[in-house]
Amino acid sequence: MANIDIDGILKELPNDGRIAKTKIVCTLGPASRSVPMIEKLLRAGMNVGRFNFSHGSHEYHQETLNNLRAAMQSTGILCAVMLDTKRFSTFSNQACLYGYLFVKVQMKDNVSLDTGTI
Repeated sequence: MANIDIDGILKELPNDGRIAKTKIVCTLGPASRSVPMIEKLLRAGMNVGRFNFSHGSHEYHQETLNNLRAAMQSTGILCAVMLDTKRFSTFSNQACLYGYLFVKVQMKDNVSLDTGTI
């Protein structure tokens, strides 16, 4: 695993005094996972790289993450990582998996998760 020092990749960037309150999320996949393409995405405003674990191996995603790190290093632009896992989707009226317990979640239900026993 690469050890990236934040100070080593941050560069002084032009600042007009505004703070960004939005995120631009781009899925990094076959057409967008090369270092040159990720550099273009970063320069265009991407600040969250999404990894879709429904497709590809762990090695594939590790290589993409390494490419993202290299692109951040070369551009000096930081980017968060979002992982979209293979687990069940949690939408209303669909069962979701919590440990080994299936729970039915419906519209306007309150759901609370903690590390204690159920």
